[in-house]
Amino acid sequence: MEQCRLALEQHNWNMEAAVQDRLNEQEGVPSVFNPPPARPLQVNTADHRIYSYVVSRPQPRALNDAKRELRFLLVYLHGDDHQDSDEFCRNALCAPEVISLINSRMLFWACSTNKPEGYRVSQALRENTYPFLAMIMLKDRRMTVVGRLEGLIQPDDLINQLTFIMDANQTYLVSERLEREERNQTQVLRQQQDEAYLASLRADQEKERKKREEKERKRRKEEEVQQQKLAEERRRQNLQEEKERKLECLPPEPSPDDPESVK
Repeated sequence: MEQCRLALEQHNWNMEAAVQDRLNEQEGVPSVFNPPPARPLQVNTADHRIYSYVVSRPQPRALNDAKRELRFLLVYLHGDDHQDSDEFCRNALCAPEVISLINSRMLFWACSTNKPEGYRVSQALRENTYPFLAMIMLKDRRMTVVGRLEGLIQPDDLINQLTFIMDANQTYLVSERLEREERNQTQVLRQQQDEAYLASLRADQEKERKKREEKERKRRKEEEVQQQKLAEERRRQNLQEEKERKLECLPPEPSPDDPESVK
């Protein structure tokens, strides 16, 4: 268990990479997932936006961000051992005009192919040589590679080709933005309709509740009136019965000429 835990920690808890690396070791094949420490990839440490994408943002998250924000995503796969990699990073990728273009019009993600994340992306993109750049965007409801740049390229050519790729595919993003806005408006309209329906339903329910309460109030009032009538009738009946009982107890009235009688 301790060896397994150590192997997973060395591969950032990526089980697929750890297993593949162990199989490579058993077959005597050099590791492609966990190579010896190499010089870290430095695109432009002075530009915090680009540097943060390179260092901290995994590729699936960068794809999700590009899809959510409807922006182009430029993917750079760094071949540590390729002869043109260092020159490309220093002269092309770190050129101020290239950095300005990237910052203003796209998201940027980069990784060494000797890293597990970079290796998986390399297997998906199938690059032929280095330096390698791929432009990815949301097209027809899916993230699609719309441009590939392979081999050493100068800053001006890099800017021209990236700009050409973006201009050629800008209509897809505009269309997607319009569709998304229409969907959002439809959703907002539906939500407003639902809210209006619920408000109307609550108003009807409130009217019905008040109507029931008024009906119940009238019923109780009628019952109270009826109870009062019954009580008054019982009171009069009891009074009459009491009079009759007392009348029965009275002695006969004396004659008018009775000397003991008074008026």
